[in-house]
Amino acid sequence: MAKSVVELCAEVVTAQAQSRRMTSEEVAGSIRAVYQTLQELEQHAQEPYEKEADEHEALALLRRQPQKAFQRTKVYCLECGKSFKLLSNRHLATHSLTPRAYKQKWGFPLRTSLSAQTLTARRRQLAKSQGMGSALAEWRAARQQKAAL
Repeated sequence: MAKSVVELCAEVVTAQAQSRRMTSEEVAGSIRAVYQTLQELEQHAQEPYEKEADEHEALALLRRQPQKAFQRTKVYCLECGKSFKLLSNRHLATHSLTPRAYKQKWGFPLRTSLSAQTLTARRRQLAKSQGMGSALAEWRAARQQKAAL
């Protein structure tokens, strides 16, 4: 069974007291310092597990509410929990998914872009400034005229 912080502290201070003469003030100070150090070490040793548990809880929350995966500056992959600016075809392929299959699996409309909100807004603004919408409308009208003939 693992020893508690108090037991470890007592062993360390006892070893120090046996190796050299210490006054009662030195023993008390040593106990405080060693105990505090051991507590900090124990706390740092547990942090990776706490972080992993927090990440798991966050991923579970995102999976319950998939729309929250799309945030202002990042988008979370609901399969692995990693954050990106854009969920690429290549990343989704690591989960054996296509963008279409991913959207269907998590209930997103097929027209939804798999990118962060800022990236989507920047692309929309660029398309408007280049007149892509009107060019597409003209192209579609020309195509319909050719099909009608």
